Amino acid sequence: MYFIAVYTNKVKDYCDKKFFDRLQQTGGDIFVADNTPSMTYTKKLRKMGLEVDHIPVSATPKKTLFQRNVQTSVNHLRDKFLASDYEHFIIVESDVLVPKNLLNLFDRARILADEWAAIGGLYHRSVHDFNHAGIDRLYKTHCVLSGCTLYHRDMLQLFNFRWSDSNIGMFPDACWSHDIITHTNKNLYDYGGIACEHMDKGWGDRGHKDL
Repeated sequence: MYFIAVYTNKVKDYCDKKFFDRLQQTGGDIFVADNTPSMTYTKKLRKMGLEVDHIPVSATPKKTLFQRNVQTSVNHLRDKFLASDYEHFIIVESDVLVPKNLLNLFDRARILADEWAAIGGLYHRSVHDFNHAGIDRLYKTHCVLSGCTLYHRDMLQLFNFRWSDSNIGMFPDACWSHDIITHTNKNLYDYGGIACEHMDKGWGDRGHKDL
């Protein structure tokens, strides 16, 4: 049973229909946290037949709004997952177009993985090596980005998602990966079998510039 977690904001409305149409084709159960200040975008997504929780986040301090938006939203979804009977937790960021057979691919990745904490698909061309795209193989890494990522329930129980005042460029996915590497002997992997389209607005844009 796959719990597909999506945190989003109105800044992603340029690709929301394409994104959610594809995500609904995977067959997983989708749970959305919208951190847009008003309820307008939440209502729009609910009209698309989605289960959406509105997550209010203080607009100040502006410098850390993106980090706090992500942290608050993803931890809300994490807590919802841990209170449920779902076995597997997948985060898909709302500008990442996943393969239709995403769940079967993650089933395959779990078979290949040894003592894993998280398994990520390829999507970020400035970070991921797309020479591995389409290859049925896991690659160990020190940091799994959360664009299209499967998280182990036991590891989610140990660590939530956070950010650091000392390095605000270290986003919650990087902090979570750091905690795994520092405090456990579990492995982090990227999986070549999952290659996604990143529908960002430009190089390095993680959706926070317009907030």
